Amino acid sequence: MASKTKRKRRTKGEGGFIKRRNHYYLRQWIGDKRIELSLKNEDGSLCTTEDQAKKAVQRMDRSILELDTQEKIVNKVAEIRQLKVVHQAKSTDVWQLYLNSSNRPDTGERVLEEQRTMFNRFGDWMQEHYHCGVDGVTPVAASEYMHEVGERVGNRTFDGYAATLRLIYKVIYKQLGMAENPFEGIRHRPLETISRKEFTEEQVQKIFDGFRDGFFYETVVEGLGPGRKRIREKKRLEYKPLYKDEMEVLMKLCCFSGCDGQSGCLMKWENIDLKKNQISYIRHKTRKKTNGHVITLPIHPVLHEALQAALKWRKAESPYILPNVAKRYQSNRCGVQKDAMKIIQCALGVETTTHDTEGSKRALGANVYSLHSFRHTFVSFCANAGVPLAIVAEIVGHGSPMMTKHYSHINNEAKQNAISVLPMLSETQDADDVIDAEPIPPDDLRQRLIAYINTATEEQLQAIAHTLPSATPRLLA
Repeated sequence: MASKTKRKRRTKGEGGFIKRRNHYYLRQWIGDKRIELSLKNEDGSLCTTEDQAKKAVQRMDRSILELDTQEKIVNKVAEIRQLKVVHQAKSTDVWQLYLNSSNRPDTGERVLEEQRTMFNRFGDWMQEHYHCGVDGVTPVAASEYMHEVGERVGNRTFDGYAATLRLIYKVIYKQLGMAENPFEGIRHRPLETISRKEFTEEQVQKIFDGFRDGFFYETVVEGLGPGRKRIREKKRLEYKPLYKDEMEVLMKLCCFSGCDGQSGCLMKWENIDLKKNQISYIRHKTRKKTNGHVITLPIHPVLHEALQAALKWRKAESPYILPNVAKRYQSNRCGVQKDAMKIIQCALGVETTTHDTEGSKRALGANVYSLHSFRHTFVSFCANAGVPLAIVAEIVGHGSPMMTKHYSHINNEAKQNAISVLPMLSETQDADDVIDAEPIPPDDLRQRLIAYINTATEEQLQAIAHTLPSATPRLLA
């Protein structure tokens, strides 16, 4: 049996080199940290063969493994190559480089702000862990960062970080002098889809009754009793949302027009024509994707009444229907959402957030009831009433009825109505069977009918009567 050729062990000081995307890297371990340094030829080009990689490692000072920090190793390698490059590009400068690039996609302001936040967080992480700027990231560093992100957030947020960083470096990595996009190898994770729940008609009524009767909840309150002894007692308290009247109109906008929370908060009077009883607006979220598609729909009577009441706080200096809510949303959108969820929780006595995160990477539970639930409710009401999904998609601004289908929650009554319209099929015999079948003797047939009628229920007798000619029931009577 032929013996396998034993691979020669590299001498101490060379480390181990690996190949990725036709380029070779020197892999080192510092404690439990693994780093990778790209190997270059004497002319500065990247090593693409194993022989070139070996020579590049041999040119390095063998004392490199004795250094104990990533920063020292990077400086030492640069010193040996006489290419003293300090990777200290700030995330703000690199972000501006990305914004100025003609290759980046045309992204909305809101998405750009979210991407900038993610990129700045990554820049802070690089400074803390690798003591260098965002231009010094390697595939290993990118993998370590995404591993830490995955420990804190769910799979959807993880994919958002990965997609954002992959996109940014795809646009600028060559301008930064990098050999490859370090986030190219980060894989997507399976999504944990938790859809918003819709409200029933009774629940919608309870929520809006709360604006008149108040929103109450029970909680445990600590206080001092006799002898300054701490006591805990359960109390029923009233929750008073900020800008209560405007929040009521906001929820009615979302519930009776199907608009999303952002469009509702930033809805302007120019979008409303009370005389024509019509709303016309462009969704902020999909403004660019739909080329400014205008959604136009009639105003529901409940919403019309609410908008008439909102005229009393209309301000000349503010174009918004909900001036205080709009101002708050622009500076603290989470505050508006939290108030909406607290209103729902008090009115319905339900938990608005899931707490069962077993087997999930989520650091926080998912919102199952929120301001967006009114949008789901609108679509579900329309679907249960038999409105075609294509029409609902046009009203709520979906690009495809398939998206609307995700929002629609068909109730059992609607399903039963759908089943009831299906045709009834009578059981028929084949013509040959009828000819070949032997006739039942009259006496036997009479006895069988009498026995069946004597044991039949009232429903079965009614069914028999409906199948007989119209004169037969009078004859039987």
